[in-house]
Amino acid sequence: MSEDKDSVRIRPSARLIKTIGEDLIGDSNSAIIELVKNSYDADATQVDVIFEYTMIESRNVLKISVNDNGHGMSNETIVTKWLVPATNAKLKNIKSSKFHRPLQGRKGIGRFAVGLLGQEFILVSKTNNEKNTLYIDWGVFDDEKYLSDIELILETEKDEYQPGTFIETQTYQVTDYEKYNYWNNKSVGNLIKELRKLISPMNHKKENPEDIFEINFQMINSPYSVDEISLNHKNGKLKIEKFPIIDAYDYRLSGTINNEGIADLLYENNANGIDKLGEKITKHFKFIDENIDYAGSIEIDLRVFDRDKEGIANLVNKSSFLNSNIRIDKNEARAELNKIYGVNIYKNGFRIKPYGNEGVDWLNLDKSRIQNPSFKISNNQIVGSITIESEDISGLEEKSARDGLKDNAHFEGLKSLILQSLFELEKRRFNYRQAVIKSKTNRNTVNEQIDMLLDFTSLKDKVQETFRNENLKPEKAEFLLNFIDQEQKSKQHIIEDIRRQIAVYQGQATLGMIISVVLHEGRKSIQFFKQESDSNLNNFEIYKKTKNDRLLEIVSESLVQFKEQAQSFTSLFGKIAPLANQRNSSKSNFSLLNAIENSFSIFKDSLSDNNILTEINVNKDVMLYGSKEDILVAFTNLIENSIYWLNINDNPSLPKKIIVNDVKDDKKIVITYKDNGPGINIEDLENGSIFEPGFTTKINDSATGLGLAIAGEAVERLNGKLFASESSDGASFKIEFN
Repeated sequence: MSEDKDSVRIRPSARLIKTIGEDLIGDSNSAIIELVKNSYDADATQVDVIFEYTMIESRNVLKISVNDNGHGMSNETIVTKWLVPATNAKLKNIKSSKFHRPLQGRKGIGRFAVGLLGQEFILVSKTNNEKNTLYIDWGVFDDEKYLSDIELILETEKDEYQPGTFIETQTYQVTDYEKYNYWNNKSVGNLIKELRKLISPMNHKKENPEDIFEINFQMINSPYSVDEISLNHKNGKLKIEKFPIIDAYDYRLSGTINNEGIADLLYENNANGIDKLGEKITKHFKFIDENIDYAGSIEIDLRVFDRDKEGIANLVNKSSFLNSNIRIDKNEARAELNKIYGVNIYKNGFRIKPYGNEGVDWLNLDKSRIQNPSFKISNNQIVGSITIESEDISGLEEKSARDGLKDNAHFEGLKSLILQSLFELEKRRFNYRQAVIKSKTNRNTVNEQIDMLLDFTSLKDKVQETFRNENLKPEKAEFLLNFIDQEQKSKQHIIEDIRRQIAVYQGQATLGMIISVVLHEGRKSIQFFKQESDSNLNNFEIYKKTKNDRLLEIVSESLVQFKEQAQSFTSLFGKIAPLANQRNSSKSNFSLLNAIENSFSIFKDSLSDNNILTEINVNKDVMLYGSKEDILVAFTNLIENSIYWLNINDNPSLPKKIIVNDVKDDKKIVITYKDNGPGINIEDLENGSIFEPGFTTKINDSATGLGLAIAGEAVERLNGKLFASESSDGASFKIEFN
């Protein structure tokens, strides 16, 4: 048998170049940005992006040029590197030659996106002793079959030159209608916005003061009036700088997080624009999920803007104060925020798209805000800059298509660290805003507010005072007072109905939390039923054939477990059912111990799975009058909090515990609830924030900040009060019933 072997080669199609540019890079803005990055890699201190509208042979032409004063390229560099797709030149030399900048275009494909800008391309690059001019008509890549068949013209002149690179593309309105007409007010405005966001706004100290990089944008003979350019004359040059408004933030969190999660941060409150308050924060951020990892050292700068009516008014005032040359109104302030909001990621000083793009909520901030709008910050309220280290240090890998970072353990870790950092800001912002509200109005519990609706004491006093001062007949005053009393009594049933409605909604909120527990734990039992059913059926079929009594014993033992699991389900459903029908619940005397035990039994499996010990020391003779469902509401929220925080503070050497005790008191029934988790922040205790609706110290998306507020309201309905106590070794609560 003969065998023929031929040596073959891969022959790239000519269209490969256009595929790289159009499909991998994708849009015209990115094409220009890739050229700007190349200028940065060339140690340029200045790069000019110019749009020039002109006439060539009676045809409308748009020339787009990118010019820099970098070191330029030699003939050899153009031939062996610039014209070689996916060259590894920047992988071998990771720093620029003069300023030792970290090189940006390390994949070696970005420059080919220039074909998106126009059909005709000219590259003029000068070194100290030569000028090289390269001509490309991108249409040739459609005409020729193979890449190796294409011949390009490269001219070289020897002389003394000022180094730099000039790149120009031409687009004709007639032949390249779409490319020419793409650039309008909106698209040019978006380009300017992207250029402004391209370079990190963080003020990095540079060893070499000469290492600067300025970007300028210019439009010549433009038919459009772009916002920023209209401020200058028609052919004015716009220096690309950060958005001034970002310095008019209300709150800011900045600093570093090292590769072990240790954060050194500074929180700033500038909400009133007068007294900027700062607070240093040192934290060790950890991960609960074993499948995520740290992402090297990161720098963060998170700036938050209140977008309510008062916040926008303050923004206008602060913007005017920071820049006396700028006068903006409220609508313009909102428009400016809409341009810049989002959390950006920077590497080596440049932004990684799409993070920070309009509508890209990669941290799911809006989703969290839906759960807890008074506490959480939405995506359009934040202007953030996150600086990461190189891929080999951080583990954060860029996708080839320039569309972000790969979703790996390090990227998940990065997100977790940012969210944990942002939480520190959210918590302090919430406390500040609640304090402002309290200073303006007396905040009371829901039940207290309801009582105030029926409190006509001040009105009665006013009626009597008025009648005395006006010397009116006392019997008329008595008539009005009686009328007020009757009206008060007639509204009593409405108020009681409102109380019942609130109890129902709070019960349903608690029920939702419990249902998630039931679903989680129920899967185990369902899985057991499924597996054991199959096994029992199989064993019974074998028994019918073999008459092996041992098989009957196995089936019998399994059925006992079936019964136990079913009883457990029935008991659990029986305990939570009252919450679903709380509207119809009636008040009665009930055992406090029994109600507390029922609350713990709902979480029996969760407590067991998390190795949490429980101890309940409550006298069985203690009785309460009211709705026992309220005890269920209060304690299930306390228990759920404990499970969460005891897992956060998971220390193998310290057994996790929840202890409930009754305290001897002749006048009151006093119950203490305590766990040995991380405890409650002393500041949150002192200002009472933990009982405010919306306040939470949990970082997960499902945290609503309603648990302790609901628990407090439920205890109040039993004529009691829920307190949080200072403790050195965990969270401590006290419940007093009159």
